[in-house]
Amino acid sequence: MADLVAAESGKSVEEPTIELDAGLYYPASYAISSWMENRKHGTLPEFGAYNDQCEQWRYDMQTLNQRYNLAVWKQSNRTGELIPETVTADNWNDVFKD
Repeated sequence: MADLVAAESGKSVEEPTIELDAGLYYPASYAISSWMENRKHGTLPEFGAYNDQCEQWRYDMQTLNQRYNLAVWKQSNRTGELIPETVTADNWNDVFKD
């Protein structure tokens, strides 16, 4: 998540990191991509509203939101200056380049 926050803020990332065991129910690639789609477009993987999604997916979304918020807080140098909402990474590959 720290890499995503850095990318959104326009700050460079020297070496990207990928958490293979992120404490998620779903595989990280699916959880992260569906989290980003939900964040960017408000889309959900299953028909219905947020509470109609399976409990494991909702848990993963909460976990990723917490990790993202912590990364934003760390990136902000705890000064209260947040990353502008208008700056976003276009896709997950922009964050984790080989």
